[in-house]
Amino acid sequence: MLKVFRLLIIVTVLSSCATTNIDQENKTVSYELTSSHCTNDNRSFEGYRKNESMTLLFPSIPGGVWGNPTNDILHYTPAIPSQKFSLKLPADMAGKATELTQQGLSIEPINTKILRLGTFHSYPDYQRAIGGGGFYQTKTGDFLILVYFSNPSVVTGTLPASGDLHEFNIKVKKKGWSWIKSSKVGTNKYTTTLYQGPIDSIEFCAYIPNLINT
Repeated sequence: MLKVFRLLIIVTVLSSCATTNIDQENKTVSYELTSSHCTNDNRSFEGYRKNESMTLLFPSIPGGVWGNPTNDILHYTPAIPSQKFSLKLPADMAGKATELTQQGLSIEPINTKILRLGTFHSYPDYQRAIGGGGFYQTKTGDFLILVYFSNPSVVTGTLPASGDLHEFNIKVKKKGWSWIKSSKVGTNKYTTTLYQGPIDSIEFCAYIPNLINT
């Protein structure tokens, strides 16, 4: 884990409206998104560092919908809160995705390979720390993740997390990247399904304060 976050810091040093574009020639998928600062429950910090550029980091998490990131950075980009940034990803991740290994979940077909996109952020003054991040739906507050599936598939099961219970019933209709939403349906209970809402309601949220020391 230490090696992973050191690499994330190295990448950091290198450094509305949303739409989805597929570049067939270069075989990439591009999302035009905006960013903001939030608490872990998606409450906004509108005035926090509003004119400062941060670096958004997107490592791979193969084999699960949750998990620790690898040192494979799929994309990184500068971003200023409330302004657009481009999230560009390979359209075909079959060579990096792996079969589901997450206990509590099952997938059909069983040989389906998956890979989740990790979400982090950093500022130069974070020094030896990385900030957490995530996607959310601006109108409903639902949490969102972006996951690659090697083919149409169905994911079902239950996962506990931090005292909450997450019921999964994801029905993926196509090969490639799919947005997955987690909606609160009761006290400490969430349902996780395929997101089919507008892309222009998705925003990247840099969690403040949420630093991971390295």
